[in-house]
Amino acid sequence: MKIGIVPNVKISNNPYEYKYSFINSYCEKLINNNAVIIGILLNNNKLPYEILSLCDGFLFPGGIKLEKFHFEILLYAIKNKKRVLGICLGMQVMAYFGVLIDLLKK
Repeated sequence: MKIGIVPNVKISNNPYEYKYSFINSYCEKLINNNAVIIGILLNNNKLPYEILSLCDGFLFPGGIKLEKFHFEILLYAIKNKKRVLGICLGMQVMAYFGVLIDLLKK
């Protein structure tokens, strides 16, 4: 199974510089269970949809900041019936997404 890992956003003192990182322990656990890890890297803050199509599921790790790409990846996963796992902030992404969908229906 190929799992797309959503990066953490690191806040910098420079408002024009975002730093993305991956939590190594999540990657290790997935690799130890025969998963292939695909790190989802943004290109000029744009989501590479061709990479998402390679993934069978997505891991949304914890972090400190929600970004538009979190919701874009989740929407892609839902539309394409991909598995998702949210940890901490990753679970909040799913909860916020559900609230947004409910608000749009009204």
